[in-house]
Order: sequence, then C-alpha cells, then structure tokens
Amino acid sequence: NVDGLVHVLDAVVLAGVPHVVYPSSLGAYSRGPKDRPVDESWPVGGVETSHYNVQKAEAETILDRFEAAHPEVLVTRLRPGFLFQADAAPEIRDYFFGSLVPRRLIARLRLPVLPFPERFRFQVLHTDDVADAFWRVIQQRAGGIFNVAAEPVVGPDGVAQVLGAKRILPVPPALVRALVAITYRLRLQPTDPGWIDLADAVPLMDTTRIREVTGWSETVSSLEALRQLVDSFDGREGLGNPEHRTRSPLV
Repeated sequence: NVDGLVHVLDAVVLAGVPHVVYPSSLGAYSRGPKDRPVDESWPVGGVETSHYNVQKAEAETILDRFEAAHPEVLVTRLRPGFLFQADAAPEIRDYFFGSLVPRRLIARLRLPVLPFPERFRFQVLHTDDVADAFWRVIQQRAGGIFNVAAEPVVGPDGVAQVLGAKRILPVPPALVRALVAITYRLRLQPTDPGWIDLADAVPLMDTTRIREVTGWSETVSSLEALRQLVDSFDGREGLGNPEHRTRSPLV
C-alpha cells in the first residue's frame, strides 16, 4: 500500500499516464463521529493503533505530495466502506476468525441474543458496486476524492437482523478489544486488536459527492451484501479457486 504506490506513481510520470485512480479506504480517516456523516474534507490521519489505518493514511500523504508536484496528472481517490461479496467469504472468514470458530458454525450461527458494541456503526459496499464507482470516475474523468458506501448504515440492529438475533446485548468496546487481543496473542485467531480500534474510530461517510458528480448508486444494499457474506461463510473455496475466474461473484 505504501512502497507499491510510490513505484506506481514513478511509473505514471515516466509513462505520461494522464489519470491515476487510487483505491483508498474509510480506514484512512482520523477518528470521527458515529451520529452524523462527514464529507471528504474530514482529516486523514488514520488511527495509530491500527496498522491498516496507518498505511492508508500514509498513502494519502504520498498522493498529496504527488498532486502538488505533478498538476498535469488527474488524481482520483475512492474511499469505500467495508467491501463484501459472497466469493470472498472464505478468505474473510479465515482472516478474521481463523480456526477459533468452526467454519460451519459461523455460517449457521443464529443467536437469540447478540452481544454487540452499541456504538459500532459501519458502512458496507458490495464489490460489484465499488467496481462500478471505479469505472464511472475513469469514464467521466472525475478527479478528487469520493466516499463510497451503500445504504443503510449498519449498526447493532442491522447485524442482528442478518444473524437472526431477537435481542441485542450491548457490550463495551474495551471488552471486545481485550478478548480479541488475548485470542490473538494466544494465536487462536489472526485478527489483531487494531481492527477493533478501526471499527470503533472511523467516522460515518457522506456519499453525496459521488452520487451527484457521477450518478453512482448502489445496486446491493449494505444489509444484503452482509447477508451474502454470512451465508457463504461455510464455503471451502474462495477467490483463489480457478472456477471463480469465469463466474459471477454472486453465484
């Protein structure tokens, strides 16, 4: 995300490429509000305890310097929410759960009570829709920064709906972080606690600009994208399966 970007931008200058479109992330943003959306002017500083946030924020700094040095190159940055698709479910499952929770149990998990950090609210996007956003800014040569996310914002109620939970049990984010940190240190699962800090810190994004400038809109709601992901958690093969090279991501 950092060194690779530097090499690509060097190549852009050498080859005379007129337009660069960079896949940034909501993870580039500094800590922000969960009760109102912020536009693309919100500070980009990341969250220092999340390696993902830190490298995304550093990449944005590199782009700032590049734009100042090369005004002849149009630069576009997309900052999407969490990206989901059914075919990626095995990889996402393995990355965030490892062997801590059996594969089939994750896919069939239906809790009567869902323990969930009450202030965790996040934005989700299907990969088909983010692909459409990339195509639109390229086709229309739309420069600048664009937040990209589907409606509605996902909170405890939405997660409970997807998982079939009847009741939500609010839990402190600090408790969730401690549990993740302990299981990570014991090598029971591969997710470090920085991901909890990311979920707790990133602001809600206002997506007005990409909708008005490019005409983009989601074709898959955030809850449906999340549902497709959860329903596919028991899959054995993910995007590494050669069959997926010619299949629709929704199959």
